Amino acid sequence: MLSRIYYAASVNRQGVDHLSRGSGKKAFECFRKALKLLKEFEEPPEESKANSSLFQQEQHEEDPHHPHSCSSVPVPHFEDKEFYIYGNALMFDPFSTCSPHLSLDFYGAVILFNMGLSLHWKGKDRCEQKALERSVTCYELSLQLLEDLDEQSYVSNMLLTAIWNNMSHIHFLLGEHDTALDMLDEIRKLSSSLRGMKNNSIVFQPGHVEEFFLNGVVMRAGPHAAAA
Repeated sequence: MLSRIYYAASVNRQGVDHLSRGSGKKAFECFRKALKLLKEFEEPPEESKANSSLFQQEQHEEDPHHPHSCSSVPVPHFEDKEFYIYGNALMFDPFSTCSPHLSLDFYGAVILFNMGLSLHWKGKDRCEQKALERSVTCYELSLQLLEDLDEQSYVSNMLLTAIWNNMSHIHFLLGEHDTALDMLDEIRKLSSSLRGMKNNSIVFQPGHVEEFFLNGVVMRAGPHAAAA
């Protein structure tokens, strides 16, 4: 059954490759397939635990820590002159020596983030409100999985900030500026927990949080702020 998880990682990687080449539709289908593979994974009953999350998570007594290792590829032509978007699609590697045990909720959160990113890119590029709304749904599901992790890490918390930031951008595009600012405030709340965590990531850097903060400064100083 573990091969299904490794296959899910491979399919997710294919989706990232499609997205980096500008093929959002193929990317989304890969992400959906990868998520289905994770959902179908079942642990033996004796290894299962009470679980309210979408996925099971295997524990390893010899190493109770759960670093969340991932890599990223930027999505091309996904910029906004008024708002910094976190536009990197993410890949996880269950074989990585930096992540010696399974963290299925985290893997699911990564895939859902990628699904949200592909719809976000489509909605922004084509001015499709429905795609943007579906993107928010995917981002919210990813948030739920990350917030329910048994153990948080620098990477999982940084991914949380990236999701809040990107959802804020969508509400910014939809003209819902108060909601967008509220979401950026969530990043401020998370930033305190990041200070005490070891940065073991090449994907997320402190500079990203600074860019997210700057979005709030720009929004509050923009034309809509005066109108409010």
